Amino acid sequence: MNGSDDFRPASRQPLPRALLVALVDTLEEGVIVLDREARVVYWNAWMSRMARVALDDAQGRALVEVFPDLAGTRVPGAIQWALQRRLPSFLSPSLNKSPFPLGDDLDIVEQAIRISFLHGDDDVPYALVHISDVSAIVEKERTLRLRAKQLRDLTLLDPLTGVANRRRFHEYLDTELRRHRRSGSAPLSLIELDIDFFKGYNDTYGHPMGDNCLLELSAVAGSCLNRAGDLLARLGGEEFGILLPETDHEGACRLAEHVRSAVEHAGILHEASGVARVVTVSLGVATTLDAQNTQPRDLISAADAALYDAKSAGRNTWRGLVIGTP
Repeated sequence: MNGSDDFRPASRQPLPRALLVALVDTLEEGVIVLDREARVVYWNAWMSRMARVALDDAQGRALVEVFPDLAGTRVPGAIQWALQRRLPSFLSPSLNKSPFPLGDDLDIVEQAIRISFLHGDDDVPYALVHISDVSAIVEKERTLRLRAKQLRDLTLLDPLTGVANRRRFHEYLDTELRRHRRSGSAPLSLIELDIDFFKGYNDTYGHPMGDNCLLELSAVAGSCLNRAGDLLARLGGEEFGILLPETDHEGACRLAEHVRSAVEHAGILHEASGVARVVTVSLGVATTLDAQNTQPRDLISAADAALYDAKSAGRNTWRGLVIGTP
């Protein structure tokens, strides 16, 4: 005998069926074997536990009979693909929402499913269905997406007042102009408002009180908005904007007066004002009747011009301007 004979591998012996079953039963994943008619030949202990159906109760039955809800999913087609064409399929959890009713009624397991051809010793085709519990991964992805959204939301909010910031305002204006162009002739309105003599307020009471004034004003203005689609934004300093989708000029002017009156009646003391002894605002209202030919800068420029007219008229008032023709 030479030295190499000592390392000659022993002939392979098939593992006993009981040992194979025991091995597969240790897996924390689902394993299903189906015959050529897509009937259950075997599934492991994980499947029995998660499906709450014993192997003896499932054996010999069509898979869609055991799980009727599978009939409306990609699973039956993928099984036939494996049996007839011997090609594998992967059903991702993002595109195939928990096809198998596994787990309890309140906590269905998120699943990644692989279906492949299995060649039997007797040359009979079988389909192997492998189900992985990816609930933890899916939940982690959801958490990461939520955190990403929260971080993005923070970048779109004014840190002092909590209302939308200038960046969010311009994004929303662009979005609404595009939407109005698609929808047709609906008007789009913008109100710009400025606190009257705000520099005098800061000089008299100090910047911390100025910040409190901005907080109160944003709360008062926000309370005047009743529709989910209306947006209040701080554009910088003491200037705010209110974007009003699908709002005609008359409606926007009514809201401007409502905001003006609400701010005045809030009674925030302002002894340095040249208009009143309380904080007041001037407002410019602009409405476009032709979104197709209106750019964001056009609506903003019109609101700026209307705001200038309101200040020229003595402040604590509003003026309006309509652009475009329907």
